[in-house]
Amino acid sequence: MPDPRLTEQRNPRSSRIDELDALGIVDLINSEDCRVAAAVGEQREAIARAIELAEAAFRAGGRLIYVGAGTSGRLGVLDAAEIPPTFGTDPEMVRGIIAGGYEALVRAQEGAEDVSEDGGAAIDEIEVGAHDFVLGIATSGTTPYVHAALARAQERGAKTGFLLCTNPSQELLDRHDVVIAPLVGPEVITGSTRMKAGTATKLVLNTITTGAMVRLGKVYGNLMVDLQVTCEKLQDRGERIELLLKMNAQMLPDAPSRNVMAEIIGSEFPNEVIVLGGHIDSWDVGQGAMDDAGGVVAAWEAVRLMKELGLRPRRTVRVVGWTSEENGGPGGPEYARMHAHEDHVLAMESDGGVFKPLGYGFTGSDAAFEMVTEIGTLLDRIGAGRIMRGGGGADIGPLMRTGVPGMGFSVDGTRYFWYHHTDADTLDKLDPDEVALCVATFAVMAYVVADMPVRLPR
Repeated sequence: MPDPRLTEQRNPRSSRIDELDALGIVDLINSEDCRVAAAVGEQREAIARAIELAEAAFRAGGRLIYVGAGTSGRLGVLDAAEIPPTFGTDPEMVRGIIAGGYEALVRAQEGAEDVSEDGGAAIDEIEVGAHDFVLGIATSGTTPYVHAALARAQERGAKTGFLLCTNPSQELLDRHDVVIAPLVGPEVITGSTRMKAGTATKLVLNTITTGAMVRLGKVYGNLMVDLQVTCEKLQDRGERIELLLKMNAQMLPDAPSRNVMAEIIGSEFPNEVIVLGGHIDSWDVGQGAMDDAGGVVAAWEAVRLMKELGLRPRRTVRVVGWTSEENGGPGGPEYARMHAHEDHVLAMESDGGVFKPLGYGFTGSDAAFEMVTEIGTLLDRIGAGRIMRGGGGADIGPLMRTGVPGMGFSVDGTRYFWYHHTDADTLDKLDPDEVALCVATFAVMAYVVADMPVRLPR
């Protein structure tokens, strides 16, 4: 009776290929190959499911493991071998198992695919586990080695999939987590599955691993970000700088906004004000955790701690979250205008992230510099007592131009521009211990200046 497997049937369109000249053979094979991409496309949902399974395996610390024999096995090993240099991954992350082992890569070991017990043994040898995804590749759908390997992988708790180029049985569909079956039809040369079936297999494997790597963040736009520079061609590619700008900026009408303020009124000199803070808006990407939510929170927390500890300094301590610093900075000038009648003793700003504090940059008179330098010694024990000439900030700048001494909060800025104005400016970049040190640095300087018997001179 005729073999029901599509891969084993005769192709009527190539039944007289032996009578064609060279150009006719090329045209015939090419016309058959044109059917492959469409057949793969019809399996788009199943391939997407395989990408999800591979991604889940990787995120859980598992692997994608291909198992095949003959051409199918070689294509699996080939795809696995290409992932480390392309995406900078551990070679163990994507593995290829071929019936007959290494020798089968360079010389056909046709009998190896029939030894089912070797398939199970290969799975045991690499210690497949519950976090792995094992994809069997057998274009005819019947290879004993592959079926045995998948059965053993399931026993060990792994997710499994099957890639074939003939109609899958209901039993096969029910048994595995995903089945991919691009029906490319009979081969130009009957049973030679290295042709259309092999091409379809390569397309599917390319899509699975590439899709999973994209999902893992190994690609920015369509550029490889972890390319391994291992030869002159790749060195040239790695050294050439390509700048990709994604511009979505637009100018919108102004809208009402407000500075946010809180204060502890001074016990003896309530009209003398020490102001500290940061800006409450962020750039249009990321969460603004570093720039500048951290600065605002550190200043706010410093004042809150004074209140919680029952500390009421001689002078007023005010915390301000200045609005719209990133969009032209109206918050700072408007604060200076509305509070011009008040006597500001010192203005302090944090706008460089809340990483490990180092101290302050100070702008003011020599006498004032000597006083804040002396106060800085109180912070030496946490490494934050360095006071240097020159400091300020965008939001306190308008006050400083009226003669108010200004201090810019100084931190270890090594990582600042890793995240500045990017999607990476998120809360996970802040170290709670470093934030606490920033709070302490703010609180000590602000409190001592506010509580000194003598005023900080201009």
